[in-house]
Amino acid sequence: MKKIILVLTALLFFISCMKKVKLPDNQSELLIGTWKYVSSSGGMTGREENASRTEIEYTKYGKYKYKDKKKFNFKSKFEIIMINSIYTNKDVYAIRYHKEGISQSFLIRNDTLYLKDEATDSYSYTYVRK
Repeated sequence: MKKIILVLTALLFFISCMKKVKLPDNQSELLIGTWKYVSSSGGMTGREENASRTEIEYTKYGKYKYKDKKKFNFKSKFEIIMINSIYTNKDVYAIRYHKEGISQSFLIRNDTLYLKDEATDSYSYTYVRK
């Protein structure tokens, strides 16, 4: 009986710790889901590159992971923030990745996700909803 109570208490604690990420508007709510890599470009040369991220997934609980080949091989937490873009000098929504300490501005049009690294000589990425 003690084991059952202990397991139920641990389960309740785990569930209560799961918080949904704050999504400020409908645009950011569209981010949740799985996205398939299409292309990337940028850096010092501006040329198009093949990214190793074949898929990325954002969950409503603020988890981010990307898939290379056939398995998800990196996981982290993210949050939606407002930043002043280095490209437009305007406030835009961005994704802040906790482990990496970087931010990417994002835009979703129809079923396409555009990500831009907010740094000098950085990359832009294009994904489509899976």
